[in-house]
Amino acid sequence: MDTNIADFEKSLKFIQANIRRKIFRKKKSSSGSKESSKSVFINDIIEDDKNFKTANKISNFLKSKLIVNKYTLDNRVYFLNYIKSNLKHVKDDDCLEKKQFKDSEGYTIRNIINLEKRISKHNFNGEIYKTSVKNSLGVFPIATKVMKTNASNLFEISLMNKITDDIIMKKLSKHFLIIYRSCVCKKREISEKSSLISVNEIANGDLASLLNNPEIILNNELLYNILFQTFISIATFHNLLSNVHNDCHGGNFLWHYNNEKGYYHYIFNGINIYLKACKYNIMIYDFGLVEKINKSNSMNVIKDYCEIIPTFLNENYDSDEYQYSQDNDFIIQMNDIMILLMNTFKTKKNSNLDSNKSSKLKIQEEIFNILFEKVFIKHGGNILKTEVNKTMKIINSEPYYINNI
Repeated sequence: MDTNIADFEKSLKFIQANIRRKIFRKKKSSSGSKESSKSVFINDIIEDDKNFKTANKISNFLKSKLIVNKYTLDNRVYFLNYIKSNLKHVKDDDCLEKKQFKDSEGYTIRNIINLEKRISKHNFNGEIYKTSVKNSLGVFPIATKVMKTNASNLFEISLMNKITDDIIMKKLSKHFLIIYRSCVCKKREISEKSSLISVNEIANGDLASLLNNPEIILNNELLYNILFQTFISIATFHNLLSNVHNDCHGGNFLWHYNNEKGYYHYIFNGINIYLKACKYNIMIYDFGLVEKINKSNSMNVIKDYCEIIPTFLNENYDSDEYQYSQDNDFIIQMNDIMILLMNTFKTKKNSNLDSNKSSKLKIQEEIFNILFEKVFIKHGGNILKTEVNKTMKIINSEPYYINNI
């Protein structure tokens, strides 16, 4: 156990106190969540410039029947391979070159990756550009992040590439965002702050903003579905990558619309888990504070789950347009989950002092197993099954894996 365990325990107690405060507070109006990220989403691409040459195509596509299947994992992987094939002549050390487009100044890489217009400045320590790829249809919006080459940014891009290649491409999980390409320019004449680029998939929004939606706040079944997906995305990150996230707030979980019907099949420690599909697919994101799990930070596995719980207790509203608030039972249940995690932390802290007490499971497996048995099973209702029945449609022919095969 590291020497900062007291500070760690204090931070968990602070989170719990915040949850308890929300149980007893009065309604109040709010303009939105403070946790929302500064990331760029699909609507930013469409609304930023009505004259942007692909905006109308994207907008029409989003309104078309094709949206039904757009964000399935199969189609996301298909589009990933399609983009990769069109980027085969781009090299790892290619650099940006200035390029004048019809309505704006931007950049290009080999006239293949075209950064046509800046849409966000100083966003996550970089700039974000609307992007097109030569000979590629523009119905899947793409953004390129231009940033400084430093150890933190290089590590994050390396991790995103690993996730894309080893998890998304192999269809082990649908709870991560895709990176299509990255380049590190080493030419001295190129500004250091523009020397690293990543070409990325775009999400529809973040979890913090999503949980401002009254249709979700008033629907406990949907809230639990989103909560389960969020926990699954954390657990998958912990187990498949052996990392702690260390920054699990609502702005660092993104979502895509989802129109698949049926149940998704997951496997954890040989247990079959079937989670009912809902309107949203949740993805964990932003890996700037990630660390490999080790003895000194292993308790951060618990903290990752604790930190996201307050996001599900977003501000209550009382306005002329909406008169709604979260179900008080749901708020109390979130507090119960926090108590469960706090007690687990105390047990793990004490067991660490007993060298004779050990577990066959890694800590990241232990914690998710506790959540599955004490939270998923308890609150799963109609959305969670552990056995298939004749009326269930299983969406994914190959199961998603929450821990290593």
